[in-house]
Amino acid sequence: MNPDDAHASMPRVMALLPQTQCRRCGFDGCRPYARALLQGQAEINRCPPGGDYTRLALAQLLRREPLPWTQALAPEPRVRVAIDAKACIGCGRCLPACPVDAIAGAVGYLHAVLAHECTGCQLCLAPCPVDCFIVVTAENCEQGPWLDRSAHEARTARLRYHRKRRRTQRLTRPESARASGDRKRQEIKEALARVRSQRGWQAGARDRRIAPTE
Repeated sequence: MNPDDAHASMPRVMALLPQTQCRRCGFDGCRPYARALLQGQAEINRCPPGGDYTRLALAQLLRREPLPWTQALAPEPRVRVAIDAKACIGCGRCLPACPVDAIAGAVGYLHAVLAHECTGCQLCLAPCPVDCFIVVTAENCEQGPWLDRSAHEARTARLRYHRKRRRTQRLTRPESARASGDRKRQEIKEALARVRSQRGWQAGARDRRIAPTE
């Protein structure tokens, strides 16, 4: 960590980021960007969704020069995405791409975007094979401290992001509920064997109870 940043902390930096998880900063989410800021490995002008509020607040907190925006990372009006119901084929490729679970649906069914949860990250656009997403300007946005989003929205987005990450990590573990089919079949076979043994069933008979005197 930069000696000048010693008074800063991860929670204080995270509170200044809008939690869109858009990766435009070049990092895999807001928390990695915050960590890089604290370690002096990133500049304070790499969060377009945060606008001037985030840029200037980070400069003050981290005691850095308030660098101007670059042309590639300039703030833009907030957007949200919607799905063209006639074009959606229900492939499900957008579901894992959304960092905050703002897309409702399942493979084989029509999907829909939860407008009040969409952060406008647009990470769902690339995986869609039929370009069924429509980018629209966000209207009636809450304000404070950002011009087009509120602290409550940022907290909600952060919670949804971490919940999805934890769920994804749990489901991808080898010993999770989605273990391989072979392991599931083996577990069922072992369980049946234990039940038959406890009930006094003969090993070679599947469905016929054997009397103890036979």
